[in-house]
Amino acid sequence: MTTETEMIMAIVIVLVCAIAVLFIGKRFRVPLIVGYFLTGIIVGPFGLGLVTEDQVSLLADLGVILLMFTIGLEIPLKELLSMKKMVLIGGGLQLILTTAAVWAIMTALGFETNVALFIGFMVSLSSTAIVMNIYQKTGEVDTQHGKISLGILIFQDLSVVPMMMLIPLFSGNEGTDIAGSLITLGLGMLALVVILAAAIYLVPKFLQRVALTRSSELFIIAIVVICFGIAWIMSLTGVSLALGAFLAGVAISGSDYSHEVVGQIMPIRDLLTSFFFVSIGMMLNLTYLSQHLIFILILAIALMLGKTIVNFISVKLIGAATGIALLSAMGLAQIGEFSFILGGMGLSSGILTESVYQVFLAISIVTMAITPFAISTGPKIVKRFIIPNVPQCHDMDSLSVQTSVEKNRDMLLLSATGLSEVLS
Repeated sequence: MTTETEMIMAIVIVLVCAIAVLFIGKRFRVPLIVGYFLTGIIVGPFGLGLVTEDQVSLLADLGVILLMFTIGLEIPLKELLSMKKMVLIGGGLQLILTTAAVWAIMTALGFETNVALFIGFMVSLSSTAIVMNIYQKTGEVDTQHGKISLGILIFQDLSVVPMMMLIPLFSGNEGTDIAGSLITLGLGMLALVVILAAAIYLVPKFLQRVALTRSSELFIIAIVVICFGIAWIMSLTGVSLALGAFLAGVAISGSDYSHEVVGQIMPIRDLLTSFFFVSIGMMLNLTYLSQHLIFILILAIALMLGKTIVNFISVKLIGAATGIALLSAMGLAQIGEFSFILGGMGLSSGILTESVYQVFLAISIVTMAITPFAISTGPKIVKRFIIPNVPQCHDMDSLSVQTSVEKNRDMLLLSATGLSEVLS
């Protein structure tokens, strides 16, 4: 068990190393997320061995919770409800098509059906923390492709719970009570709706009462209680703490004080989120990666290309413009953090072998490291090959969804909006 002294020492080591890596990386224009990955690799158990994953896991979890909370603050409830097509249809298509494609490939390679389907589940998930962190920093959360990506990510996060419930079935556990599990899931979703409705009604009034005291300390404490309290209560229904925090943010997004909440919580959120990215880097086994480097890189690139194609098809099927679909597809081409949880459970239950798990882990981290470059390259590809004759702009929200006329002409409209400022 990690002591207080060991945790403080680990924090200092991580931050000192991060300063050095990010300072050097800044000169070579290395994305911040990649810099954090490198920090984790250096100080982690497979690097210098200065810090263990357990010593930073709590801070990493808190960072993801605060990240999703602030993203929820930027998405009003009405806007979230208007995204139901993106969430249900877009997310459903992406998950089904990706899982089916991976299942077909894996069975063709000789894997058993249950193993192939389980790997399909893991590959279908994308990283909410990484994608939304990048979009928030670049001001792309409110763009068309940002909203579509968020909708698909919400569906993926909700799908993790039933995926976990199917693990005993995949592992051949005869004592699995599928009917009971489905009833539990249904009751959990019903409770989730009730809790969210209550939060939407009560939390803004509570926040208003707190604001009237004109006490900044009380206001900050109230924010933390709302964020972690609602996230914890919602987690009791079976959803992740991160998704619960997102819904907590949505619950108060309509409040007059939502922007003040963002301003108060942003600095500590950025600090804690960095520990999440560091913890991802700490999981990479350098010895295994060096022994299979070419193999893993080829698989990682092939996976991202394949997933981009499937994502593109899924988004196009819900009526998005070609440029929007491509940007969303490239942004969601990595493997997500919840896949690590599924992979660990699959390993412990006997669905995955140790070698398969190590390959999957290495590929996942490589795809995450490539993601910042993929997202920054997306607009250049769209401008070069899809709308080469339009003037340069800084905001990909200018690529609006196709109207019926655009679909006939296969053209994209460019709006005059500029890049919105990122909240600080």
